[in-house]
Amino acid sequence: MLELLTADEMKVCGDTEAEIQAAIEEKKATLSNNKSAMANIVDYAAREKATELQTKMFGELKAAAVDDAQVAFEELKAFCGDQAKRLGELIAVVMNKYKTTDPRLYEPFEQVKDIAVKEQVPPPAALPLPEQVEFQLANATWYEEGFKIAMNEIAAVFNEAKTCEEICEHYDFDNSSGKWSKELRAEVFNLDLRTNQVVRAKFGPPKGFPRALEKMSQGKTLRDLNRVTFDFEDPLLMALCFEVLNKKYNIHGLKNKYLQETF
Repeated sequence: MLELLTADEMKVCGDTEAEIQAAIEEKKATLSNNKSAMANIVDYAAREKATELQTKMFGELKAAAVDDAQVAFEELKAFCGDQAKRLGELIAVVMNKYKTTDPRLYEPFEQVKDIAVKEQVPPPAALPLPEQVEFQLANATWYEEGFKIAMNEIAAVFNEAKTCEEICEHYDFDNSSGKWSKELRAEVFNLDLRTNQVVRAKFGPPKGFPRALEKMSQGKTLRDLNRVTFDFEDPLLMALCFEVLNKKYNIHGLKNKYLQETF
């Protein structure tokens, strides 16, 4: 059972068998609560309800019943809003347990600092709004292939490296302090034991014209036309990936949601 405690925890928990056992039981309770909070996130009834509302909305659209489709959409939007709030509260519980289970695992998240959003270069103002939207969507389509190649190359470097030092060397990082010294093949941090991957790049679908037009009609800007999600299990590698992106590209804004109190 001692493997539940880190070396630092062993130093402070006491020397007697009773003190060590108490520390182990406290750690087990924290881990159990964390697991329970994660289990509560899954709500199959809510998923079925969302699917039902979505099917209803698409059915109305197919039947050209625009008004009924709008009603179904508003119902779906309200339901998903309630679910987002519920999930946010549960994620806050999980994150709090995660911080307290082993604070050292949380430290890499704190290395990624927020960056104030910079203003984008707007499309030609002389164009009518629909044509401004078309201009931005066409621009995103032009960049999409190169964007995917560049992001997949980053994922490949991480997945092929055996240590963080190899990644630092590849991107010419100064690692003299040993900040990024770590083996990358601990199974607990692998996304897939069959492929030995430590990161997976997932690309979002192109934003549709109606949704893009709706956002710009509300005075919002289109900031996510080329989208990728890097999935990590290891928070240290996530922080290192941010350093890679920060070095290779001009980051226009960043919000580290791991540091926020509410979700």
